[in-house]
Amino acid sequence: MSDTLLTVRDLHTHFRTDAGTVRAVDGISFEVQRGEVLGLVGESGAGKSVAARSIMRLIDSPGVIVNGEVRFEDDLLVGVERGDDPDDEPRQDPEMLSSREIRERIRGREIAMIFQDPTESLNPVFTVGEQLSEIIGLNRDVSTAKAKAIAVERLREVGIPEAERRMDDYPHEFSGGMRQRVLIAMAFACEPSLVIADEPTTALDVTVEAQILDLVKDLAARYDTSFVWVTHDMGVVAEICDRVAVMYLGEIVEQATVDDLFHDTKHPYTEALLGSIPRPDRDVDGLSPIEGIMPEAINPPQGCRFHTRCPHAREACLQSHPDARRVDGGDKGSGDASASATASADDGPTTASTTADGTTLTEVAAAPHRAACLRNDAFAEAGYWESEPLDDAESVSESAASETGEVTETGTGSTFDPDADPLLSVRDLRKYFDASDGFLDRLRFDRDAGLLPFSVEREYVRAVDGVSFDILPGETLGLVGESGCGKSTLARTLLRLVDPTSGDIVFDGENLAELSKEELRKRRKRMQFVFQDPQASLDPRMTVGEIVEEPMQAHGLYEGNREGRARELLETVGLDADHYNRYPHQFSGGQRQRVNLARALSVDPDFIVCDEPTSALDASVQAQVLNTMKALQEEFGLTYLFISHDLSVIRHVCDRVAVMYLGELVELADKDDLFESPKHPYTRALLSSIPVPDPRVSRETVPLSGDVPSPIHPPSGCRFHTRCPSLVAPAELDLGDEEWDRVRRFVRAVQRESPDIVADDARATYFPDGLPAGDAGTTVEHALSLAADGAWRDAASLLTETFVEPSVCTSEVPALESPDELDRIVSCHHYS
Repeated sequence: MSDTLLTVRDLHTHFRTDAGTVRAVDGISFEVQRGEVLGLVGESGAGKSVAARSIMRLIDSPGVIVNGEVRFEDDLLVGVERGDDPDDEPRQDPEMLSSREIRERIRGREIAMIFQDPTESLNPVFTVGEQLSEIIGLNRDVSTAKAKAIAVERLREVGIPEAERRMDDYPHEFSGGMRQRVLIAMAFACEPSLVIADEPTTALDVTVEAQILDLVKDLAARYDTSFVWVTHDMGVVAEICDRVAVMYLGEIVEQATVDDLFHDTKHPYTEALLGSIPRPDRDVDGLSPIEGIMPEAINPPQGCRFHTRCPHAREACLQSHPDARRVDGGDKGSGDASASATASADDGPTTASTTADGTTLTEVAAAPHRAACLRNDAFAEAGYWESEPLDDAESVSESAASETGEVTETGTGSTFDPDADPLLSVRDLRKYFDASDGFLDRLRFDRDAGLLPFSVEREYVRAVDGVSFDILPGETLGLVGESGCGKSTLARTLLRLVDPTSGDIVFDGENLAELSKEELRKRRKRMQFVFQDPQASLDPRMTVGEIVEEPMQAHGLYEGNREGRARELLETVGLDADHYNRYPHQFSGGQRQRVNLARALSVDPDFIVCDEPTSALDASVQAQVLNTMKALQEEFGLTYLFISHDLSVIRHVCDRVAVMYLGELVELADKDDLFESPKHPYTRALLSSIPVPDPRVSRETVPLSGDVPSPIHPPSGCRFHTRCPSLVAPAELDLGDEEWDRVRRFVRAVQRESPDIVADDARATYFPDGLPAGDAGTTVEHALSLAADGAWRDAASLLTETFVEPSVCTSEVPALESPDELDRIVSCHHYS
């Protein structure tokens, strides 16, 4: 049997619109081997998702596959050939499977797909169990009861606690990470040979993303499943992929093993992608964004499609369109694009290799490194080195920079004075939201209350619950934490976009919490906000000039010269003054975020709150925006509160970092100190979860169990104790550190219903030196017996009563303080 599972040859998918034909996928070729993870990467608009959907024949009108072949094992999924006339309908190969055969034999059963947004992929009116059982029933010849049993097992395999009970829950009752686990369970429900994952972790926190990646690697190994992993996150690529195909404007421009792609890069576009990524494992002096923006796929550039943005472009790049050729010392003949863009199954045997983190991956040993760039020796006949640099070779960078506003790289060293008086001081700030649904929902009945058995009680979401910190002039303070921890609510409360429940917000000596709305409006020009979604925060009916001028009008500034001021600010943030009369939809995402920055700067603020300002942007555009923000800070002496769940970005732009969990700060420290030596267990878990964009760098993830608890009823004691991997041992249990570590690991495994617990060698796995002595050992013995009988909830309750509830972490609230030996503040019983 061949090792090649999927073969794609010269695939073209076009969208016919009134404006012209969009060549979304324009002649790509690749193969996927059994057990292999192939990464498909590139900026938004490169054609990644269209390519993935084309494999499954999921292209909707006006899209159409006009040419190419997709073969899954012996089945021809796509076999079309373009007609002689562009308007002719493509001719289908008679061997190509029909739509019905695709549905009945391939989708779900042999090839499954995991989409980016689990909310859109799950039907809100059916329970998770119904949806999962239906997929199994449609694709496997089993009874309804058997389908349900398989569904429960799949939910348990993907780490959903109390899987049998949660079968009856609806999608909205799951967290985002849990919904993504449900999608993975659906993908693996019928044990497919190939899974196509389209940005499955983009919207997840780093802790959840790490769990999902570990889960996928485990399931892929267990079921010998291959993957096509679509993403723009190069850290995820380094973490999970064996080979990588880089797409640009509908074409694959480089294809190599993951190690070669990162450490022997051959194409300038790949180099630019890697250079634009902030790294979590080390600080850098500046990011190198890709110049310009990706051209339209309706009229792609002649010659090399990347030459309009390439710093190495020469005259030959305008004339010759490079196909993908072998650049690793093998055969350098040109061949045709469809034949040379991928390795054949005859190139060599399949071997196993071990990555830096110890994971064994399947890798095609002789899969050649291919790139489509005239600089490589394989294209000697194209005359790249003999041709002249473009007449405006140096101005290519400059003109591209003016289009997207690349700003000179800046250093990351702190420029603020640590001894200065704070610009902003926050003390014991709280923001609660009423969680009761009307008056009747607040009524409580007590039969023993005598004449007045009814009472009214309110429930509150404790979004921000006693937060204190300072921000110094010229400083960038990073605020990090998982979704739901209160970051955005804190940001809005600081600027009085929502009123605080209690506490003080002292800005430049004045308590904003005590000001009236009129007094606050007069001072608001010194404090501005940059929101997460650049498109949603700009009025589509206003021109960019009007958007930038609006705050000036509101505060009565620059009368008689507002247009000049607006044009000047557009140039300041890296746009063109002539963009003044354009509308938001005429800009890219990164350019729209620059408009937001110009708008914020229009009233000469001192302090800007940035709430996830780059989370919706590609890495290259993100680099442009981050460099712009740093340059503006140096020029205008700005102070930032920078909120993000991307800790790589936080390390690049911030001076100090505050870590937030369930409405409270748990650690605040200098950026370098925090990244090099985190103290709070939650901070360690966050940092360990960041994928590093280098396959040679290993990382050891600190496991977190469960989800963030409800802020309506937060846990007692330390709020993190329900998920903490470093829980303090109960004082009455005589357990050594190593023995306690094993007990904690066992407790977490039971809580997530790990199959290892009911295996024959469970004792040896978790307690190789024997069970603990005394009551601890007796409890473990009993829990093992309960789990073996399927009584997971009883086993978890027993362990919680014995090992968790007696801990100081569950009974006492740790103080947020600065221990003598630490140069930071931290809230943890280990340092109390």
